[in-house]
Amino acid sequence: MPWEMPLKLLRFMSIALGDTANASKAYSMALGASSVASEENAIALGRSSVASGTDSLAFGRQSLASAANAIAIGAETEAAENATAIGNNAKAKGTNSMAMGFGSLADKVNTIALGNGSQALADNAIAIGQGNKADGVDAIALGNGSQSRGLNTIALGTASNATGDKSLALGSNSSANGINSVALGADSIADLDNTVSVGNSSLKRKIVNVKNGAIKSDSYDAINGSQLYAISDSVAKRLGGGAAVDVDDGTVTAPTYNLKKW
Repeated sequence: MPWEMPLKLLRFMSIALGDTANASKAYSMALGASSVASEENAIALGRSSVASGTDSLAFGRQSLASAANAIAIGAETEAAENATAIGNNAKAKGTNSMAMGFGSLADKVNTIALGNGSQALADNAIAIGQGNKADGVDAIALGNGSQSRGLNTIALGTASNATGDKSLALGSNSSANGINSVALGADSIADLDNTVSVGNSSLKRKIVNVKNGAIKSDSYDAINGSQLYAISDSVAKRLGGGAAVDVDDGTVTAPTYNLKKW
């Protein structure tokens, strides 16, 4: 040949191009110095790239598609069986996982990590955003810097944090630390188990548009302002003597009676 670049053309149309490139199975392709395509229909493109699974693709310097149907695109990416890693240093290490973004990590089975530095570290976890982390089984972290660290937890919003099992943090900087707790709104904190919080020690919110709840001995419904007013008004009318309900705080003013001696 008029050029000296090493070229190996194996049986079944396998192709290896580059210094020590190796395409060892049928219909495989290795392009780049030290690239390796070691299973059927595997493709390795880039220096030291490795496609070692059937129908796998490794595209980029030192990329690794280590199992069947793996796709690794970008320098130093890694993809496991049926997994996809896209972006420099992205790692989709779990079966059926997906990592997209620089330095993203989908570490367990069925995980998704989307965004620079995002991490999905437990089975079925989903992390979407920059620098966020889903570290509990079936956990979801959505928003830059969000963290979902307990079982079945959900953190939605920038810097939101759900740590108690089955907890929900909704809103930027919200935090649900208790088991089965819910933090609703920016900066809300739910520290105790089985609680719902709409604020914190210094931030208070109203809950508005609440439908009338049942008022009876076995009711656990929420009661709204109009119902409380109706109760106070009923008491005032029963008392008579000019008793009335203060519309600002719901208190009943004391009645005045004129007593006559018989």
